[in-house]
Amino acid sequence: ALIVAFFVEDLHRGSAAVGVFRSFQVLGTLLAGVLLGIYGKGWRSETLLKVSLAIATVIEFLIWNGPSITQWFGYYLILEVALGLPGIAAFVAFSTILQRATPAEYRGRVFSLIGASSGLALLVSVFVGGSLGEAVGPRALLNCTVALEALTAVAAVLLFRKDPRPERASGDGSEVADRGRDTDHEQDHDEHAGQPGDLQAVGQPAT
Repeated sequence: ALIVAFFVEDLHRGSAAVGVFRSFQVLGTLLAGVLLGIYGKGWRSETLLKVSLAIATVIEFLIWNGPSITQWFGYYLILEVALGLPGIAAFVAFSTILQRATPAEYRGRVFSLIGASSGLALLVSVFVGGSLGEAVGPRALLNCTVALEALTAVAAVLLFRKDPRPERASGDGSEVADRGRDTDHEQDHDEHAGQPGDLQAVGQPAT
């Protein structure tokens, strides 16, 4: 609802422009899925989440404050396509982190709770937008969503300052290597310890 009001009041566009804008939103999501499938393997989920949230915040800020820069409709279409990549990347990274951190027996309930919370947040946003849209204006409310997304990006940076997985992997590997070296040392010690006894046994005269 706020996007429609934004196009009508701030860009002075009609319903056709809103439909085209939504179409480019879907196009950006599809392109983002392809690019993420090709180039997303080399990224850690925590890093991908932080970078995606930061980029999405900047792009949305440029979109909703675009009337202060230009009225050219192509500007908004280009940014909407570009927004698809960090949007999908942040969703995939968050889902991966949540799935990895949740035990298997609680995973279904946790994801159900996340889905219910998202639906409740959408309901609240629609109510607030309908109640305050005329008094405050769509741009001000849309900038509030940008501020919330910026706070989310800051929280992700603070929460995932350091990824513990490489340390665990390094510790496990070194522990296995140490055990292997200890085993080899014991085998070599047994072989060297057994050789003098064998030679002495061979050299003893028969009685």
